Amino acid sequence: MTKPSRKISPPDDSEKLAAQIIEMMMTYGQAQFGDAVKSYWVYTDDLCPGCRKRPIDAIIFKGKEGLAMNSFIYRERGVLIGYLLCGQCAKGIYEATPRSDDELHQNIERNLIAAYQRYLASLNA
Repeated sequence: MTKPSRKISPPDDSEKLAAQIIEMMMTYGQAQFGDAVKSYWVYTDDLCPGCRKRPIDAIIFKGKEGLAMNSFIYRERGVLIGYLLCGQCAKGIYEATPRSDDELHQNIERNLIAAYQRYLASLNA
């Protein structure tokens, strides 16, 4: 009897793949920060949370297109927030020197917290 081959998600199954990635981030976050991470949420707005101007799009990494999947822990609520960036903001973070991207990180955190709070408010509507 042959062992069944492992099924790999097709490239167009991006929502499922993103969910798998954020679940892995959640596992690592809980391993590193313990009870400080209680749940997760994924930012799904069309505009980049870094600049709020450009749409989220692909970046070129090692000659291939990819998405910049990141996470931020909203400590006040214990929520790991997964998010994607536009290519320009992703490049700004990945090529930045220490401290040169502080303003971008502050914008991302501020925008993600506001988006999460809007999400919570929509649950009460």
